[in-house]
Amino acid sequence: MPDSDATPSLVNNATAIERRKTIGGLIRSIREIAGRKPKDIADFVGISAPTLSSIETGEKEASLPQLEAIAYYLRVPVHTLLGMNTLATAEKPPANLDEIIRLRGHIVGARLKQARMTRGESAHDTAEATGLSSATLQSFEMGKKQPTITELEALMAHFTLSLDDMLDMGIGPLGEAQLLHQQRAQFDILPAELRGFVCDPKSLPTLHLAVRLRNLPPEQLKALAAAFGALAEHAAAAREAGEAETIG
Repeated sequence: MPDSDATPSLVNNATAIERRKTIGGLIRSIREIAGRKPKDIADFVGISAPTLSSIETGEKEASLPQLEAIAYYLRVPVHTLLGMNTLATAEKPPANLDEIIRLRGHIVGARLKQARMTRGESAHDTAEATGLSSATLQSFEMGKKQPTITELEALMAHFTLSLDDMLDMGIGPLGEAQLLHQQRAQFDILPAELRGFVCDPKSLPTLHLAVRLRNLPPEQLKALAAAFGALAEHAAAAREAGEAETIG
């Protein structure tokens, strides 16, 4: 008969306690990143706010169904709350983040100036149309000052620019992170059968082939389609000949 003291020793040893603190810390970090209060999640899961706080400090432990509910509310995989994978939003910032932000300011300014020059508009006219001073607009264009979101949106509306015109998706650590988030969002709206197909390791050869086909020039794609068409016709003719021979 199993020793009745075995279970308490397993769940209360130093390793288990540290594990509870790790899981609780992940829940708290992701909750804070999401801008949620403990009471928000507690009410959703059906536990008290003090209980959730105790889970986050590692004093108490959630059940798997409770953890699933928390993950559902925070819109992350359960694996993330268990430390089995990480969120890009929880990663440490690049060491040269200040320099990256400064450089991005110069790029945004250069694109605003290019839009103004393409429009054939003076800095004075643009400033007047958007409610900015000429000096402020010029400081934006030279990268000496970065426009706030509302200032930038006013300029984008004036020049008929989209947010994508301002972003460098996939370029640099910030752009790479944004591209990853966008790809994840696009993946989430795919039909369930397509998501399952993409996630199946057995689908990798087919996906690699699809990527290679997508990158082929139009002429090669047409030639490949013609070759597949000829093969299909040959196979159909052979099948018909075989069937005629069987009947005869």
